[in-house]
Formats: sequence, structure tokens, C-alpha cells
Amino acid sequence: MGVMELKPKTIYSFSRLTSVDSCAYGFYKSYVLEEKGEANAFALGGSFGHELCEGVAKKEITTQKASARFKAEWFEKVYLDYPKFPSGYDLKSHYYKKCQPFFDRKAYWKGEVVSVEEHVVFTLPSGEKFQGFIDLVIKQDNSSIDFVDWKISKKFSKEDLIKKQRQLYLYAYAYHQIHGVYPKRLIFSFFQDASSPIIIDFQKYYMDEAVQWAELQIGKIKLMTGLDEFEPNINDLMEPDGSRNMYCNALCNHRSSCKFVEGNFFKRDVE
Repeated sequence: MGVMELKPKTIYSFSRLTSVDSCAYGFYKSYVLEEKGEANAFALGGSFGHELCEGVAKKEITTQKASARFKAEWFEKVYLDYPKFPSGYDLKSHYYKKCQPFFDRKAYWKGEVVSVEEHVVFTLPSGEKFQGFIDLVIKQDNSSIDFVDWKISKKFSKEDLIKKQRQLYLYAYAYHQIHGVYPKRLIFSFFQDASSPIIIDFQKYYMDEAVQWAELQIGKIKLMTGLDEFEPNINDLMEPDGSRNMYCNALCNHRSSCKFVEGNFFKRDVE
């Protein structure tokens, strides 16, 4: 394997910073070799859901049309399923049923649309460039703004929320840098749980923590420069029986081409 070399003008993103913790080798393939890999059902379903919500926000389609498209196109858009699930378990059908109530609603959010999929490019305190897309910015009656981020995942646990909210806090840092204002609330809206969004009142302390975390992650990536080997943390990616876990077996874009797997198992010494 070649030595990792960062591009001179690397622009970082939230996915780039989180992927380095998931698997160093996967990071190497995605962001150094720039191998796109293969899709997965979650990504496909999430992209389709975002497409429908974006169409509604831009007034290109109504919620009724979005609901009709969801029902008519889901199984065409989400054309992959996870491998190695128990016999008879139809994941695409399961998530079709879980997500349908979200798209059957008369309104997907409350407030006036300010921007949709706004691309923000901004500078961290260290001078490093960062970018992201804010799914939806809405304005309330008192002129305050909220960020809405659509997720196909299940509702986050309290522990996961601390990690996930960093994305929107980084976008809040960007939005203030560009527009001079902070959002009042950060909202995670879940396709699988239409009735229970997570609503976070903006706190500058957590934004500062997110910025600090981003700087530390970038430092971690830079420390990898010059290494000539990238191996996954096998213990973190295995189930007790030695098989690959959900991320490694079904979510990783390189799950079929990874040199560290043989069949459904890691190449490893078994005691």
C-alpha cells in the first residue's frame, strides 16, 4: 500500500472526520485513494428521503406528491439490502413501513423556508477549511432561525446525540461566520419516527466543543500522514462470534473489496 498523502488544499467535512474513527483503512480507501466503493440500503433510503424533502422545501412538489412518490419509488430507489440477515427478514419492507408515516403527513416542518441544502464553506480557528450542507434553514415568527437535519437512522441515544450534534454545531459556527447569526434551535428529524424529532436549544459551549473536536480530528488525520500501512481496529469491528459487525458487514462502502476480510470474517489469528 502506498504512503498516505493529504492533498495540499484538503477541505474537511463531518463525514471525513468521523470516518477516521470507524476504520483507518476505510478512511484511507475513501479519502486518500478516493475509491467511492458501493452503496448501502441506509444511504440509498436516506438520499431518497432527502430528495423528497428537498423537493417539498423548494416547492417543486407537494407533500401529497412526495408521499405518492415515496410509495411508488421506494423499492426502485432502495435497490440494495443488507447481507446475512435472518432468513425471511425483508429490510427494505421493514424501513418502508417505518418511514411511510413521515411522508404521509400534511406538513414536514413548521416555519418559513430560508434555504435548502445550503452549502457552507468556512474556516476553523486553525485556518483549516471545512464544508457541509445544511439540509434546511427555517425562520419562525420571531425571525429566529432553526436548522433541520433529516436522518433515516433510528432516534439517537443520549450518548450518540453528543457526537451527532457536533455536525449541526459546526454548521452553526459556519452560518454565523457567513451570515452573522446563530440558529436558535437545532432539529434532527427522523424518517423512522415522524412524531419525535430531537430539538436542541443552541448553546455556544457545545459549538465551541464541536470546533475543538474538529481541530483534534484534523490533527489525528495529519499524524497519519507518512504511514505506509492502515489496518482496521479488528476488535471494534467484530461481533463476539468473530463475524463482522453491522458497520463492517453492511455499511462500509468497501465491505466487498476490503483486503482484511475473507468471506464474512476477518483474516486474523484464532486462539
